[in-house]
Amino acid sequence: MRSTQQTLYARLGTASRRFRACDTDFVIKVTGIRAEQAAGAAKQRIKTLEAQLDRFNEASAAAELNDTGQIHNEHIAKIVRRGREYIKRTDGVFDIRHGECKDELHRYLRGDDNAVRRGGDTSSASGTTGSVSTAFAGGTISIDGEQVETDTALDLNGLAKGYIVDQAAKCLDGVGRRGFVSGGGDMSPPTGPVGIESPYGDDKHLKTLATDWNIATTGGYRRERGGVDHIYDPTAERIGSRHESVTVLAARDCMEADALATALAALPLAEAKQLAADWDGAEALIVHGGVFHTTDGFDEHVVGGNVMGWTRNQQITLVVVVVFLITVPVLWQISSVRAAQATTEPAETMETVSTQQAPDDYDGDGIPDATDQCPQRPETENGFQDDDGCPDVVETTGAS
Repeated sequence: MRSTQQTLYARLGTASRRFRACDTDFVIKVTGIRAEQAAGAAKQRIKTLEAQLDRFNEASAAAELNDTGQIHNEHIAKIVRRGREYIKRTDGVFDIRHGECKDELHRYLRGDDNAVRRGGDTSSASGTTGSVSTAFAGGTISIDGEQVETDTALDLNGLAKGYIVDQAAKCLDGVGRRGFVSGGGDMSPPTGPVGIESPYGDDKHLKTLATDWNIATTGGYRRERGGVDHIYDPTAERIGSRHESVTVLAARDCMEADALATALAALPLAEAKQLAADWDGAEALIVHGGVFHTTDGFDEHVVGGNVMGWTRNQQITLVVVVVFLITVPVLWQISSVRAAQATTEPAETMETVSTQQAPDDYDGDGIPDATDQCPQRPETENGFQDDDGCPDVVETTGAS
């Protein structure tokens, strides 16, 4: 059914963008009405917000906040409010008041500093043990409308990336259109299957997701140097992810998925499992010591264990698209229809198949045309809806 819906949207238009922003790779994919304009607007939204929220851009509003202790900015105010919420909900494990710690780790991981000051425990998930003396000093934050004031440097980059994905995804909303935004391990609700990247360097996905929740994946396997990665726990004054990989699905938004994934990565296994289980509107997969630990509802979002139906919004949108496709084609591209009728052989823009295939299975994928939802395009066997007869692509989510 999802493949049928995606095929209907694709007939109305497709667009994609791949580019660098926020020091990571971003992907935008959208199908449906005015797909190209929506993709362009989403990319522009990302670039505009990056200019304001990148802590390591000296001209940004985020840098000004840390330099002067105050800023009037609606986006920063929203992120800081959420950050204060997560300080309470994680008992300080996720705490935005440690910008100096983040700055030192950032410089070291990028190679701008060749050494780090040695101090407390930094045992990493890789088994390497080192230590880094970072400034785990709290502070105060006040917010009045869009005015933010603080007496300590703030670490907003993690939440900012999730916020940017959330805001860009709004550009893709619309009747007769669907799409997603992915950036550095954060992904808005995907439009197809998503494979969770293996932290062990192989090409096999840990699990394949089919979900309409937001996704965040984190871990130290992408950004690690000398046993040091970007995860830290200020309550234990400890640097380093305790697990190989953490993936969180959140109903609320990418900011929430990212914050919870970061907190779980910093916590010991038992505490991480408890926090994930207690968090409403979220499911988690924690990979620790090669063993998968999932919350009770996680497998409902996994291909094979997925019993999720379409959301009401998806159902309404599909009805609108079907009506559109039935009533408009006569006026929409009528010249193309006449041109096609005038040719002796139809032009094939999709993957061509041999005309020697059996007449009851035109595309030769082994699924009879009577039940094949895409009779002219062969099925791709990848574990995702392999019996609907439609090709599909599995996106990948992994740590930034």
